Amino acid sequence: MTSKETVWAVAAEALEKWSKSGNDPAALRRAELTWKTPGGGTELGFAGAVADR
Repeated sequence: MTSKETVWAVAAEALEKWSKSGNDPAALRRAELTWKTPGGGTELGFAGAVADR
């Protein structure tokens, strides 16, 4: 599994659990995520867009 696949899985799971606990998924979908890439850089994306990849 690559780090991108991991961040995608984490974002999707977070949205699922957030929604199942009765929270508004729109709020979490707009949250910004920052993660490190295997090359040592960083990437930035919104939780919803990352989860939908």
